[in-house]
Amino acid sequence: MRRIDAGHAGSGGPPGGARGLGSRAGFSLVEVLVALSIVTVGVTAVLALFARGVDVHKQAVDQTNVALAAQSIAAEIEAGYTVAAIDAWKRKRVRAGKKAHASDYLKDIGVKRPVEVPGFPNYRYSVRFTPLDEAGFAVLAEIKVYWRKGGGLAVPELVPKVILKRPY
Repeated sequence: MRRIDAGHAGSGGPPGGARGLGSRAGFSLVEVLVALSIVTVGVTAVLALFARGVDVHKQAVDQTNVALAAQSIAAEIEAGYTVAAIDAWKRKRVRAGKKAHASDYLKDIGVKRPVEVPGFPNYRYSVRFTPLDEAGFAVLAEIKVYWRKGGGLAVPELVPKVILKRPY
């Protein structure tokens, strides 16, 4: 019977029977450096994508909070735009000796400089009212919601507009 040397235990060499210093198994220094540089480029690309993903997520959260805050403010304005509120405002204006036209009511309650949004601590808002007709039956409310960004207030990209109809 013939014996086949497959390079297993006891043969004294690597698998396949190859012998000698020049044919050792392993990677050269150049191969290791090339592999490390490829891995470094890949990891750098993934980290850059991760950083961009964090920025996009923050922007999405800010825009969602702006929309929620604007809805909250609009609901508050609509709830306060009642006959009783306008009448109380008129009485106060008349007592102060000023004109009391219903279309001026919203101009008086408008918020010109940003104030904090209730329930949204890092957000501020301002409201501008524009009459849509002479009699003041319909008014356009532009709600600008700002948020803190880099030590200042970010300019809103989304400016919700609400049309209010006079309650009487």
